[in-house]
Amino acid sequence: MKIIAGLPAKYNFTLPNHSASNGWTLAGQLTDTDGTYALATDLFTGDGSTWTLAIPSATTTSYAAGDCMLYVVATLDTTEETVLSEASTIEALGTVSHNRKMVTALNALMEGRSTQAYETLTTPDGESISRLDPEKLQQWLLFYEKRLATEHAARAAGSIIKTHQIGF
Repeated sequence: MKIIAGLPAKYNFTLPNHSASNGWTLAGQLTDTDGTYALATDLFTGDGSTWTLAIPSATTTSYAAGDCMLYVVATLDTTEETVLSEASTIEALGTVSHNRKMVTALNALMEGRSTQAYETLTTPDGESISRLDPEKLQQWLLFYEKRLATEHAARAAGSIIKTHQIGF
């Protein structure tokens, strides 16, 4: 799981033996070298055996960049079980590209998770993304997803700087 400090984070996972419909609740924590971040039970929502961990941007703002571990504990009455432990990464907001910010923001808007941070973001045409109709949101999302894919491909290929020498 990757969390970008200052942006909302959302993570879906399935726990067939620990479903919300059977009365299980989840709590968790992120542990890193700088401290431990408790994940409140209200950040976990369950629908059958599928769970969603949604961490708001107000919470991730305090997170320090670096590698960490996500631990999730399921509780039913007096029974507690660690049901998930996963290596995770927290990235500083400044290290996120514009394309990644826009994809994150556009996805959030399409899912109805608008925040004040997104109100200042605009399209290259100068339109505020928080005021776009669903069709335009989808168009801009595709635009930025393509740019992000190109960015990832370039990063995967390595930065190749060509030097040309010209003699006179």
